[in-house]
Amino acid sequence: MLRIVSVAAKLPNPGSVASYIIVHGCKVMCAVGRPECGGNSELVSGESTSLRCELQFAGVLRPRLRWTRDDRLVPSSDQSDILTAVLTVNVDAVSPADDNAVYQCQMTVGHVLHELCSITLHVDCESISSLGQR
Repeated sequence: MLRIVSVAAKLPNPGSVASYIIVHGCKVMCAVGRPECGGNSELVSGESTSLRCELQFAGVLRPRLRWTRDDRLVPSSDQSDILTAVLTVNVDAVSPADDNAVYQCQMTVGHVLHELCSITLHVDCESISSLGQR
């Protein structure tokens, strides 16, 4: 008798509701889509933004989301709802040093599945003419 302990399968159709199905024994533990990153990424120096990572899922295993920048964990707030995992990171008062900063949201389910999405910030300095109009 063949016994499957744990399997993660990636579904071939990217348009399907679930991109992955995780099975443990004969029980479907989790079906998840791909995480989606969003938020305002076109900013002027001094502005703030909130970046959002959202993931639809079903099953008993809850996917874990985390935000990173330059491979370092970024503080974020969990705003999940039933069958929707949501994690938001607030980026306060961006500066020219934040231009082209890449924020990544990584999803893990158990120890077998990793998927991520990313968003790149584009920060412009205020022009001299706009400073004179204040």
